[in-house]
Amino acid sequence: MSTRRAAPRKENTIGQALQGLTDGLYDMFSARLDLVRYEVIDEVRQTGQWGAIVLGGATVLVLGYGLLNLAVVLLVGALSGLMWPMALTTAVLAVLHLAAGAVILRHGLQRMTAYKFALEMTRDEFQRDRQWLKEIGSTQETVEEVALETRSG
Repeated sequence: MSTRRAAPRKENTIGQALQGLTDGLYDMFSARLDLVRYEVIDEVRQTGQWGAIVLGGATVLVLGYGLLNLAVVLLVGALSGLMWPMALTTAVLAVLHLAAGAVILRHGLQRMTAYKFALEMTRDEFQRDRQWLKEIGSTQETVEEVALETRSG
C-alpha cells in the first residue's frame, strides 16, 4: 500500500509579496525610461533631419539673395555711371536687411522659447502608471483589512 505525501505547502509571506511588487515596479519604471529614451532620440533625429534641410535651403537662399543684391547695385551703377548711387543703394539695402533680420531673429527667439518639449507617449504612460498605483494601494488596504478580520475572527 502506498502512502500519498501531501505537496509541501507554499507560504506566501508579506516579504515575498513586497518583493514581487518591487520587481514589478522596477520593470515598469525601467520600461518607461526606455520609452523616454526612444522618444527623445526620435525627436532629436527628426529635428536634426529637418534642421539639415533648412540649413541647406537657407545657404542656397542667402547666396542667391546676395547675388541679387549685387546685381541691383551694379545695375544702378551702370544706369547712373556714378559711384554715389551705388553706395547709396548698398546702404539702403544693408539697412533694410539689418531691420528685417532683427525682426525675424526676435520672432524666432520668442517662438523657440515658447516651444514646449512634450513627450506625449511617456506622459500618457506615466498617467496610466499613477492610476494603476492608486488602484494597487486601494486593493492593498482591502487585503490588509481582510487579513486583520481573519486573524481576529
